[in-house]
Amino acid sequence: SKLGSYPSINVAFSTMWALLVVGLFGLLLLHANKFTSLVKENVKIQVYLHKNVSEVATIRVKQLLSKQDFVYKKNGCAQIKFLAKEEIAKTFVSATGEPFWQVLDEHPLRDVYMVGIAPDYQSSLQLQAIKEEVATMPEVFDVDYIEDFVSSINNNVAIIGVALAIFAIILFMVVSILISNTVRLAVYSQRFLIRSMHLVGATASFIR
Repeated sequence: SKLGSYPSINVAFSTMWALLVVGLFGLLLLHANKFTSLVKENVKIQVYLHKNVSEVATIRVKQLLSKQDFVYKKNGCAQIKFLAKEEIAKTFVSATGEPFWQVLDEHPLRDVYMVGIAPDYQSSLQLQAIKEEVATMPEVFDVDYIEDFVSSINNNVAIIGVALAIFAIILFMVVSILISNTVRLAVYSQRFLIRSMHLVGATASFIR
């Protein structure tokens, strides 16, 4: 309506909201990545030891496991937790109130190491190879992990990653088009002023 008027407020407001949406999505990606990392940190294998294994042999197993690349290390410390069979029995009794070993000839539980697995080694094939490798230790009776839980984590992470990537591409395209069209419309509203400046000999840099 007025020669030379420029919708600077509208342009700034539209661009600000577009970039705000991008920023919020960026925060969503960061939190999703942190959540994925937290879930992957809880992937563990259970290493059951033979009965009557000496304390020295038990410590040796932990030392050998700590040196493996597949063991998850946090702040340089291998995430390996030892659970004695007596401790496991107390936990069971506190949960059920039944001292089951009293009716058995021997204590059925075994000492176990809970070994955290690094995220790079959490595929089904890698976990199976780790299980077979650890099981070759002479002090180890059995190695186990919750296969369905690991498969579910891997599948869900893959699905979420693809979904977020597709949404990020769509959002980037929409925001880019929105900002571009906003600026184009703002410039188009100045077409008469720009034409007049051209006619009187103004340079392109001056008009910008």
